[in-house]
Amino acid sequence: MTSLDVAGRESVAANLLNITPADAHANQRQLPEADATYFWEAGRGGGSLIVGADGGILFASSSVPFDAHVAAYEQGRRTDPTAFSGAAEV
Repeated sequence: MTSLDVAGRESVAANLLNITPADAHANQRQLPEADATYFWEAGRGGGSLIVGADGGILFASSSVPFDAHVAAYEQGRRTDPTAFSGAAEV
């Protein structure tokens, strides 16, 4: 089973959101209750991504509120990483 630490999650987020590792490090919020990290693209219209310790991800567009994004992740919704170009959103 995959187990990503925060640095590993930052790497995944930087790659999938097409942001720098420094931006992934700066624009994150830990979600200990979900064993995951929330990342966002700074600026208007940027997407967000939750990356779990298990490697599971959930993308959301800027129109999805933080609480709704986290709730969907906790309910088991995930984005297929192989289809990550415009990603399926919450």
